[in-house]
Amino acid sequence: DMSGHVNESGSGIRFTTSTVLRSGPSNLLGIWVSGASSSPTLELLNATVSGTGTLVGSFTPVAGTFYPLPIAFPVGLVLLAGGSVSGTAIFEPS
Repeated sequence: DMSGHVNESGSGIRFTTSTVLRSGPSNLLGIWVSGASSSPTLELLNATVSGTGTLVGSFTPVAGTFYPLPIAFPVGLVLLAGGSVSGTAIFEPS
């Protein structure tokens, strides 16, 4: 029975600007923020285009921090990055 299984590893997609990270359903594990300056912000949308479907509202990330975000995105995943922010979104293996 795998009903309580938790993934602690996955595949990553690097980002340095706002981008569509996934088109289609996916499961996010978290986000590693490697760099953040100049009033950085991140927001996550359950969408394939920006502007709709906010699931994680805008927050101020700190460099050198992993944010666990075990969230299913049934439509897709758009990451909106403000200021200067870079990192890696980590997804559950498919």
